[in-house]
Amino acid sequence: MKLAYALGAYKRADMPQLRVVNMYVESSPSSKDVGVILLARPALRPYLEVGSGPIRGLFTDPGALGGVLFSVSGTNLYSGASSIGVISGSERVSMASSTTQLIIANDDQLSLTEGSTVDPVVFPDSAAVSSVAFLNGYFLAARAGTQQFYWSTILDGSAWDALDYASAESSPDPIVALFIVSDQLWIFKQRRIEIWTSTGDATTPFLRLDGRLFDKGCLQRDTIVRGDNTVTWVGHDRIVYRGGDSPMRISDFGIEEAIKKSEPDEMRAWGYAWNGHTFYVLHTAVGTFVYDYATQQWAESSSYGRDTWRAGVGVLFDDMTVCGDDETGQLWKLADDIFADGEDPVVTEFTALVSVDGPANCDNMVVNAAVGAADQYTDAFVMEMRHSRDDGKTWIPWQPVSLGERGNGRARLAWRRQGVIDSGNRLFHWRTTDPTLRRITSVAVNQPLSGRARG
Repeated sequence: MKLAYALGAYKRADMPQLRVVNMYVESSPSSKDVGVILLARPALRPYLEVGSGPIRGLFTDPGALGGVLFSVSGTNLYSGASSIGVISGSERVSMASSTTQLIIANDDQLSLTEGSTVDPVVFPDSAAVSSVAFLNGYFLAARAGTQQFYWSTILDGSAWDALDYASAESSPDPIVALFIVSDQLWIFKQRRIEIWTSTGDATTPFLRLDGRLFDKGCLQRDTIVRGDNTVTWVGHDRIVYRGGDSPMRISDFGIEEAIKKSEPDEMRAWGYAWNGHTFYVLHTAVGTFVYDYATQQWAESSSYGRDTWRAGVGVLFDDMTVCGDDETGQLWKLADDIFADGEDPVVTEFTALVSVDGPANCDNMVVNAAVGAADQYTDAFVMEMRHSRDDGKTWIPWQPVSLGERGNGRARLAWRRQGVIDSGNRLFHWRTTDPTLRRITSVAVNQPLSGRARG
């Protein structure tokens, strides 16, 4: 029989942990039995090194400052490979731009660049700014710890009047972030979201839209990401929401359990598009979880020797996705013609759960996979499998099977003599660092292995 392997990441209390690590799901009409395949996530190829890191923010826009890629590495702002000034602090930054100016809000300072130098901005009352945005000619800035947001002089992020502000007063909680969705200003507060619009009036340039008030706040500014024509964030109730006519829950109980184990300042997110899929990447204290808008499934991403993926931020730049390292000053670009994050292998993992009502023989377990060309690889790579009879509390040792000769395009991997599956569950777990693995097509139990094997 064919098995439906885990399609996403799930861990809830004492339930079996179902995992998809460094892979993602795609519907496939050619996979007749299961209907889906598992594909390897893109790897990280070194692109540019800027300072000592970590990368605290990335920004680029084809219509802004010549489309240059800006990055904040450590305490320096880089334009491309050149350091152009100091951005103090250690936390992730908030950035917004017009065609000629970029403003950056760090821990306690608002700064501005026109591309060659960085200058501090005099903000009313020398107050700290928690978030910035740009809409219809105005720079916008949220005054930290308050309900107030200010707008700049038109097209000038260096000039702010102490009287040019409004208050998001639907509730007494402070503003967490300002975010532009289409042509509307979304004001994320701790307990609510207000949606404002531009009026075109110089005296009152922004007004709250009637009936556009959501009782779902935002836990952390850096979890807000634009993607798939909407916005996604972690709510104050530690549930992941997708915007629309009303917030829609997209997390499951397993993801929410991981969020509950994290402090707000341990969470951040970014997004990217890849081969027709759009992903929301959420970093938590216990792992990196990736939501696929196309399949509505969650998976895990990690880097070698860590629970989290080292790609901490990312932007689309010159038709490639550039990511910033969360420890060093390395900028990466996503690639699917390699299978390593720099010099570190990428470990792919997936699971399948077999449930039976009574004892059943397990003569073999078979995985059908597709592999790419590997002329540059001389090592013999293997896939390993183990299983658990008690929902993952204890495991038998890993059992390796060779992936076979390179270049044949297909691999059929068989683990023989797996004993008797007693009444209940048996959890199977596979992993490999094979740099040529492209997809997992199916997993099956008790397959005929004599004669001519076909993948």
